[in-house]
Amino acid sequence: MFLTFAAMTTVIAVFENIMAFTIDDWGWERKKASPRNGIPIFIFSLPCVLG
Repeated sequence: MFLTFAAMTTVIAVFENIMAFTIDDWGWERKKASPRNGIPIFIFSLPCVLG
């Protein structure tokens, strides 16, 4: 349970850094940046999950 919590908080922290980059540098709002970052991150993480 603790390992799952640690993994989830790490994923949220990394995702927030990517969100902050796109919001600050590209001027996107959070509603626009979330799906445009979330979908590629989900796809790129599949090899790690399935491997």
